[in-house]
Amino acid sequence: MAGISREFFDQYSRLFSRLQQVLDCATLTALLFGFEWLYGVEFDSDYYLLAAAACVTLLVVFSLAQLYQIWRGSRLGRLATRIFLGWLIVFAALTILGFVTKRSEIYSRRLLLTWLVVTPPVLVLLRALVYQITGWLRARGHNSRTLVIGGAGQLGRMLGENILQIRAIGISIRGFFDDAPREPEVALAGGKVRVPVLGTLDDMVDYVQAHKVDMVYLALPFRAEERLRQIVERLGHTTASVYLAPDVFVFSLLQAGLTDLNGIPLISLC
Repeated sequence: MAGISREFFDQYSRLFSRLQQVLDCATLTALLFGFEWLYGVEFDSDYYLLAAAACVTLLVVFSLAQLYQIWRGSRLGRLATRIFLGWLIVFAALTILGFVTKRSEIYSRRLLLTWLVVTPPVLVLLRALVYQITGWLRARGHNSRTLVIGGAGQLGRMLGENILQIRAIGISIRGFFDDAPREPEVALAGGKVRVPVLGTLDDMVDYVQAHKVDMVYLALPFRAEERLRQIVERLGHTTASVYLAPDVFVFSLLQAGLTDLNGIPLISLC
């Protein structure tokens, strides 16, 4: 495994997505034919047609649900929920199609019910297995992404702590940047890990360009709006993915909620 490089995973990330699609289709098809054998149902063209229609519908629904994107940093529970809901939509679409074409009476009710119930947990288990394998690889430095955090305050430290707690997401923190650092290092994990403060926010942009950093997390307070705007504009000329962490402490202080008005975010204060 040591010879597996990050470039390999980057180059073939789309291939992995295609393989996941093939695995999903193969799984639901194998389950359908397996239940046919179990219940003594005859293998015929109607069931082959059902398997083909199920695969096409599943690929469309799961793609729209973003189940074939890279879920780096997302919880498996959230992914499982989308799989269950997606499969229910697929099955509902197939049921409607069967009624419209007047072919629903052809299929075994017991077989279809078993297929409906068993397929989603099997798909989730297979995804969990893929998560375990990729997580094991990322924890050993394969397919990892480099990260810098803009802001060494409480929010930035919280981000660093969370990243260290989930090594399987494969994100390596290179350092913090802050215009007014309190100390040259940020102590994380109870002082067991010390991440350097590499400079100011202006230095961060140059560092990202020079070291080809993959990701930037901006953890600045709302009052630094103008400064934040400048940094985001400069980071737009780099190849890094830039994420803004909202000032959760302000939300907590105000007991606020987040909603939107036709796409415009609004903070509910009371």
